[in-house]
Amino acid sequence: MTNTKIIKQNMRRGLGRGILELKNADNVEDYREAVMWGCLHKLSYDPQCEGTHSLQLYDMINLFPNPRPFLEAIEKHMDVCYKNSSWEFLKCSELLCFFAADGNTYALDAIKRINKKLFDILLKKRVRHNNNELESFEDISIALLTNIPENTVLNEYLDIAANMGTIAKNSLMYKDETFDWFQDTAEEIIGKEKLAKVLKKEKEKNPALAYYDKVMSDANKQRSDFECTKTTKTAEEIYNMLKSGESKFLARGAAVTLAHEKKSSELQKLAKFYVNETNKTVKARLLWLFGFKNLYTYLNFDEIKKDALSENKELQKTAFEIMAKIRDNEVRKIALDFAEKGSDLAIWLPVLARNYEPCDRELFIKSVKKLKITFTANDWHGVFFGIRNMFRYDDIAEPPEELLFYMYEKSYCSSCRLFVLQEMDKRGIITEEILNECIYDSNDEIRDFAKSTFQKKS
Repeated sequence: MTNTKIIKQNMRRGLGRGILELKNADNVEDYREAVMWGCLHKLSYDPQCEGTHSLQLYDMINLFPNPRPFLEAIEKHMDVCYKNSSWEFLKCSELLCFFAADGNTYALDAIKRINKKLFDILLKKRVRHNNNELESFEDISIALLTNIPENTVLNEYLDIAANMGTIAKNSLMYKDETFDWFQDTAEEIIGKEKLAKVLKKEKEKNPALAYYDKVMSDANKQRSDFECTKTTKTAEEIYNMLKSGESKFLARGAAVTLAHEKKSSELQKLAKFYVNETNKTVKARLLWLFGFKNLYTYLNFDEIKKDALSENKELQKTAFEIMAKIRDNEVRKIALDFAEKGSDLAIWLPVLARNYEPCDRELFIKSVKKLKITFTANDWHGVFFGIRNMFRYDDIAEPPEELLFYMYEKSYCSSCRLFVLQEMDKRGIITEEILNECIYDSNDEIRDFAKSTFQKKS
């Protein structure tokens, strides 16, 4: 009997065993509902870093005698999800493009229908609440460029760029809109110099292409002018950004710029603002700035340890995130004290990971396996990242190899899985069974890793 729940979990994890199970099934139809579910739901934990799992889905659909029912469902789903500009829309776009590249006429016609619908919507739209339709239009255009035969890419690029130029010139809502991601993708596929040469020639014959080129050129000039006039912020200006509620990401970017420009005195001033701050929320935000790479070295460690015991949860959590970078006996003791309480696993486990000793093995493994690992939660991911670092640091003796297998099975992040596989291989503990299913993993890099590892072994 097919365990649909497990199959869906494995699809979201991206493990290749789902494809192997379909290949070996007595009746592939037993899996139709699960694969259809995969077409209509988000599968990737972090699509920006690891893609959408579309290639793995494509392989699964191809194990059925007729892909048409899946393609019809995908097109219908796209008619809804384009409004949200979700990664779902990109996944569906990629799937249709894979099949179109195979010569599937329904898939190709579906792409054209969706593309035209979005083009018409963008030209006629009069109220702009968000950029969803525009982003979806760019998504499907990029998916098309990256998945069609190489000899058709240039002409497809020119057609799409002309449509984008028409939208930018004629739409009241999207006047002078830029399409940087699309242009960057095209330059990567075709070549920047070749594309510029072709565009220079073709825009003389096509006003829409000429306007597209103008919009992109103007945007590049504005970015260049902005970079020339951008000034480095002082510690006081960064502090005031946080106090006034501005984005902490912008503030961290400003702090990182200070580090790149080796303005140590300004970073020391910023560290003093942290020590002297009485507002716990602002203090937590100040502390968070120093979590980037080695910026924490500017901080007073005693103050961090004190804030690790704060009743303010945001400040406490941020202090623990900083301590997860520090190997120190007092920091280790704080982590073990929290371990005795048996709660807040996701807070103290990364700290103990950095301060791990072989005598912690039983406690550490048992605690990691207590973590609730779900597709929608994030706490476990920070712990897994801490475990990855255990195997990186030379000052940690005998990290528990058992957890590599556990992370392989449980992680929804394929970037974590790739690290685990590489570490298993380095330690000589990777199994043939794991390598076999990695050939069908959702992550392209893992597929390549498995193939190259097999080649080395043969």
